[in-house]
Amino acid sequence: MWSLSPIRRVFPQPFFGDSTRVDFRFLSAAERVGGGRDKGGSAGTVRSRGTRGNSGANQQASGLKGCGRHTLDEHRGCEKVKCLHFSNVAAGSVGQRERAVYVDRQTLGDLEILHGRHGATPLAAVLDRTRTPAGRRRLRERLTHPLSDPSLLASELASVRHAFETGLELSIPEGIPEAVESYLHASLASAGDRSLLGGWIEAGWVSVRYPELLSLAREGVEAVSGLVKALEAPTRAACEDEAPAELRRIGGNIAALVQKLDLRGLVGLRGAAPVLAADHRLRSRHRGDMLRLLERVGELDLCLAAARLADEGWAIPELDPGRGLRVDGTGIRHPLLSDAVGNAVELGAVRSVVFLTGPNMAGKTTYLRSVALCVYLAHCGLPVPADTFRLTPVDALFTSFAPEDNLREGLSFFMGEVRRVRTVLERISNGDRTLALFDEVFRGTNVHDALEASRMVIEGCARARGSGFLFSSHLAELAPLLEEAGTVRFAHFHGESEGGRTTFDYRLRPGVSDQRLGLDILRQEGVDRLLLDLDHDDSSPITRP
Repeated sequence: MWSLSPIRRVFPQPFFGDSTRVDFRFLSAAERVGGGRDKGGSAGTVRSRGTRGNSGANQQASGLKGCGRHTLDEHRGCEKVKCLHFSNVAAGSVGQRERAVYVDRQTLGDLEILHGRHGATPLAAVLDRTRTPAGRRRLRERLTHPLSDPSLLASELASVRHAFETGLELSIPEGIPEAVESYLHASLASAGDRSLLGGWIEAGWVSVRYPELLSLAREGVEAVSGLVKALEAPTRAACEDEAPAELRRIGGNIAALVQKLDLRGLVGLRGAAPVLAADHRLRSRHRGDMLRLLERVGELDLCLAAARLADEGWAIPELDPGRGLRVDGTGIRHPLLSDAVGNAVELGAVRSVVFLTGPNMAGKTTYLRSVALCVYLAHCGLPVPADTFRLTPVDALFTSFAPEDNLREGLSFFMGEVRRVRTVLERISNGDRTLALFDEVFRGTNVHDALEASRMVIEGCARARGSGFLFSSHLAELAPLLEEAGTVRFAHFHGESEGGRTTFDYRLRPGVSDQRLGLDILRQEGVDRLLLDLDHDDSSPITRP
């Protein structure tokens, strides 16, 4: 296990130069250009990933934040907390950012991407196979910036597929990446440049007066050397001609920085003076380059981590170039469930709506979550928990699994459902290709109104071109009315009740189910017995089984 000595002592400036820290841990998907203090001592600028070589306004100077979908003025009017596309964006550069799928806070919470409900493990932790802190940052960044641009998605997925098929791997001894990051962010200043004689004299003085600095330098240089060794094989493989362009870009950037910094010369470095000189070069003179190297290593780490998911049986998504919406998959399952049952999904231009029925606890909500997660992860350029998966990239993804009421605003549960539907329809009206999944829509009102409202909304959605919808419902009587639309696919889950026990196989079947098992489940849980204990009157409508 690698670790760095905890050093907090500040040394006199005449001997040890500038100790300014530049923390790059929370930058977004933008390319880091000059991200630190190089020879000139000037801080770098941040540019969008898809616009390398184009200048933009200085983000730090503007102090403004945008969402990537709106102009900065429009963003002030949107609910910033609910908009997923928040990131630091230079003023005037919003249009230069890569296209991102619109996903709001409710959808992010429904899918438990970053935060699990009731203490559950979030999806980000479940699929994390990264081996570096920078890789973990890249994963979180990717999970909060799903892409809708087909060319960018194809590039990311091609790199993952190549890494998976060739067995490309990043084998780093445990603790080295963390040690390198701690070393570069240490608050202890480095020794300055000296002549050969002055360097030896200062090294001897440092060894006696400030042994902590020499210890930090030795451990840090050795950690960087270990990282360079681990990068040799995967970087060479990533630069091969048959590798996809995106992977060659990552490998080429790593190789160029290693060469520029002469990091291979650190291997086997001995003696206080050479170590201190290397420490000054790494943490002061070329600190920005070292930070950029770590971020490029994070890109490679994320790609190879995604390939590990594929090696565990997750499907690398395929993109459908068609104009109409298509979502096809087999063996779709929820990654948070052990021994999950895989099911298929089929959504296309002809059948753009799936109407899902079945009794409580049969698997409807879990199925909707699984489909939405596969779609979401595919737009993140990551493998999905399925046997096969193919889709057309969308512009917006919505889920409605747990609509919220709001007592402070006088917003009822039903009104929350209505506004959720309106939000989805507004995106479609704006021309966005949208996928929306509703779990028991309009359950916040009486059965009659729910029936009429559900029919109106589903029939209207069935007429929308270029978008897709999945609705789960207990209103099986809607099915004959929806058949007339001709674009609705019917599917259901089934349960069995025998001997006082209710069981489910969680397998999706075609058709409609009007099965009712609610009372059976109440009896199975002993609710009827508890009620009888409250009132022993023989006229009670609930009788013992």
